[in-house]
Amino acid sequence: MIQRINDFKGAMRHTGSTWQFKPTDKVNVITVNGYQPTAKNLRTGTYPFHRQMSAITTKNPSTDIIKLIKEAQTGPAFRRVAKQYQLLPLNH
Repeated sequence: MIQRINDFKGAMRHTGSTWQFKPTDKVNVITVNGYQPTAKNLRTGTYPFHRQMSAITTKNPSTDIIKLIKEAQTGPAFRRVAKQYQLLPLNH
């Protein structure tokens, strides 16, 4: 994705907060009315841009698949990443 952003001159240059990029990449943090995209500003609504992560399955997922999805959304590994990158739970 970073390469596509670098290659596309007119790109908004949006990327997820957990993606790593080099200083030479053409990715910039966009401030809105002086507000940075921090967890606090997202939570209070002072920074308006965000996206929701989702999991999509076909047909009726098994109990095991539902358990895996819930673990990915709320488990210890997610909580570590969420803390590091200031991710918010869906119902913040």
